[in-house]
Amino acid sequence: MNNWISLKKMNKRIVIWGAGDSGVKIYNTCTRNDIEVEFFIDKNYATMECFTIPKEVRPPIWESINDVKDLFVLVASVNYFDEIASLLQSWGLKEGCDYVNGLEFLPLSQKHDIKDRELLVYNDAAKQKLTPDFIDKLPLFSYVEIETINRCNGACAFCPVNSNLDTRELKLMPDELFSKIIDELAELDYSGHIAPFSNNEPFLDKRILSFLRETKEKLPKSHLYMFTNGTLLTIDKFIEAVKYLNELIISNYSDDYEFIPTVKDIYQYCLENKDAAQKVEIVKCLQNQQLTTRGGQAPNREKIRVKGITCMNPFIQLVIRPDGKVSLCCNDPFGKFTLGDLNKESLLDIWYGGVYRSIREQILRGRENLSLCSGCDTIWGIFPKKHSRMVSNNLLNVRT
Repeated sequence: MNNWISLKKMNKRIVIWGAGDSGVKIYNTCTRNDIEVEFFIDKNYATMECFTIPKEVRPPIWESINDVKDLFVLVASVNYFDEIASLLQSWGLKEGCDYVNGLEFLPLSQKHDIKDRELLVYNDAAKQKLTPDFIDKLPLFSYVEIETINRCNGACAFCPVNSNLDTRELKLMPDELFSKIIDELAELDYSGHIAPFSNNEPFLDKRILSFLRETKEKLPKSHLYMFTNGTLLTIDKFIEAVKYLNELIISNYSDDYEFIPTVKDIYQYCLENKDAAQKVEIVKCLQNQQLTTRGGQAPNREKIRVKGITCMNPFIQLVIRPDGKVSLCCNDPFGKFTLGDLNKESLLDIWYGGVYRSIREQILRGRENLSLCSGCDTIWGIFPKKHSRMVSNNLLNVRT
């Protein structure tokens, strides 16, 4: 099953929010796939008569839509998706069920063109923050990823370390090293985001529940979160995990969007236990979807051209491999870059050390200055809001 077949099976009225270039591109792709679009929505509807728009353009107000109950919205805005999503949610619509990012339906070549323009806007904002003076006054990291086992049991086509391709030597983080890291963070009174996973399936580590407990006990102010594919979760493990987690995102990988058995059990449990549901999001994903280039390493993507500066990861994120070595970022699963070794150095020594500083100075001048970054299209926002939900506020989300 693909996106278009899923869309055709929906008994809903298809509309496109955004009547600019992106919206027309989505409309044309819909037409080629025999998808009927009823109308466009655009805040500049009054001026659209000057342009050639293939369908009626209506203003983004409730009265103009008539009835939103059977609406399915393809959002075509590059820079205002969150703003549009908030308005759609105020109408009672849910992401994945009633609206999606329509840009994901475009052919890859067209998405790259849009992504380039999005990056330019992002870079303009980033330039206001990332200056040489900012490097001298760099705050502490706000995201920490600790990979306790460097393995995943998933075969996702977009992942360079999926179970069919992973060439890493199997490693487990020693208990003492994990405790050393958590103790150092406790001394810093750390209150940012922390995750006991990175490029792996965390429940492959049989110690993961004890690691969650230790982290929450020693870092009560932190935002403890985890991504998992859910294949190894039982109800008992799930109940224990959400005692400590602030947020659990379960990626249900299935190319027909059906629940896998373990995740279906958890979904049913959450419907009956609202306290648990408040901490959980189940994201229905395609195993063979195309996502970011993962530092130019995604098996099903080509490297793409990224204009200008920059990436926020080296300024906000600390990623630790099972052997205690610090990677460039979350897109460095093979450890092509090592910025420090926590067996020999402290967190602060590494974060403010010369190797990290050199990396920041290079990427400040442009992604092309670092081999892993030159083909990477990851975008981080400018200083993400602390403790915000990382995906959405719905128990169930469908990512197309």
